[in-house]
Amino acid sequence: MKTEAKKGKRSRPAVGFAAAILLVCSLSMTAFAADESTSIGKGESEQTASTSLSYNVTPDYTVVIPRAVKLSSKDITMQITATKINAEPNYQVQVKVSGGLTEGKVKLARTNDTGYEIYAPLKLGNSSIDSNTAVAAFKEHDTTALPGTGTLTFGAPADADGSADIKAGDYTGTVTFQVAYTLVASTGE
Repeated sequence: MKTEAKKGKRSRPAVGFAAAILLVCSLSMTAFAADESTSIGKGESEQTASTSLSYNVTPDYTVVIPRAVKLSSKDITMQITATKINAEPNYQVQVKVSGGLTEGKVKLARTNDTGYEIYAPLKLGNSSIDSNTAVAAFKEHDTTALPGTGTLTFGAPADADGSADIKAGDYTGTVTFQVAYTLVASTGE
């Protein structure tokens, strides 16, 4: 008697042979770990192993610089503040003037008369500043500026000759600030 194999079905010996090949292949593969580990086996004395743990929190900060300040014939103060500071030890978030300041003064141009300019002195406390001066600095988790920083004073504007007798009109100028996360001290480690 003749048996016919139905199309699409495999015979039992073929399935068994394929399973045996798979089993042999899987037994001969070696697994390699991507990291180092400690192996502990039987021995005469007590054995120990340790695991090193690590966790990283990225520094984060939010510094608030006023978008606009309206100057007057009297000194006007401006506060640079922070709403979030998360800095590493020995690091600070520093704010410096990076543009718009010449010899400690901010230039303001008259609308529709670019040939006439006035200048407002800019100070940190009682000291004139330049582009290398940190005008605000914050450390670790403290949203309060470090002592002596954070409060800027714009003096009364004057013309190029230093006269407070300024022509009528609207004047505008810009001060640009740079905020940087800076290493300020080393622990020697």
